[in-house]
Formats: sequence, structure tokens, C-alpha cells
Amino acid sequence: MTEYALDLSTLRSTSQIARVDRSQTPFRVMLDADYARFEGTETASGLTANGQTVVRGALSDRVDPSVRAEYVETRFAFVPSDAQSYSRPFTVAGSFSGMDPARGTTMEWSPAREQYEGTVLLKQGRHQYFYSTSDPAFAKQKQSQQARARSTYTAFVYYRDDRRNTDRLLRVSGFAP
Repeated sequence: MTEYALDLSTLRSTSQIARVDRSQTPFRVMLDADYARFEGTETASGLTANGQTVVRGALSDRVDPSVRAEYVETRFAFVPSDAQSYSRPFTVAGSFSGMDPARGTTMEWSPAREQYEGTVLLKQGRHQYFYSTSDPAFAKQKQSQQARARSTYTAFVYYRDDRRNTDRLLRVSGFAP
């Protein structure tokens, strides 16, 4: 699962936030579209929160963010790699839904923009999110675009030497399947 990170701490245009509309309540934030052909930004931005929304630090030190942080109507957009809609419902989920896609927000396909769009009411702060569908085409696209991690295994062979009351290392061997 490719995860993305979102920082709504400052409510201003950033590399992720395309536009902020402060003329309405709640404020509206339009995010730049996430593209299926690119990986998530979680590790690049360093905003890992283990699936938790982080409100602390969203505002200055003089105010309590758990009380003073704004709720923000956040519009997500996702562009499939072939610019075609999936055959099954498509959702955005994350720290705001308990990392459970079943509790996520269903996104609608916009034929004019060739992307999925969905709006979620979020509290100002940092969030993790991901996209989900049960359509096999989505899983196949994500799998083909993610870098394959090459695993290396190391084996240690010990011998229990009763005469010296200790373990002795006989051999170390590594291999990559």
C-alpha cells in the first residue's frame, strides 16, 4: 500500500496544497492531484505518524491546537495511470478514518478532469492517507510501479561447546534469493 503524507499545519499553498479558500467556513483546501504512476510522499517528507493524525505543533506555541486548530474541508484528487475510472468504488482513507478503507471517503470520477475527487473534513495538523479499491487493475498498477525491495538473508551457524560452556560461531553466510 502506497501511503501519502499531508501537512495542513499552516493552511497556505505548498508543494502539496494547490489552493486555500479562506472566504468560507470551514476553510477549503484543494490538494494537488496524486498520480498513480508516482509513489507516495510519506518517506520523502518525513511525516510518518504511524497512522495517527498529529494536531500538536499545528499552531504556534501560544495556543492549544487541540482547541484552536481549524477544521478544513480538504479536496483530494487521484489520477489513475491510464486516466480511466476503475470498475469498483474508489476511496481515500487514512489517519482520519483509523487507516480503515471501509471507513474512508468514496471518491467520484470526474470525466472532464480524468481523475477521482473526494472531500474530507480534517482538523488542521498532519495526516497520513492512502487510496483503495477492490478493483484488481488498481492493485496490478501499484505493484508494477513500486520498486521491488531486494532482500538479503544472513545465516549464522553456531555450535554449543560444552567443554568451554559457550557457543562458538562456525560460519556466517549471506544470500539473496
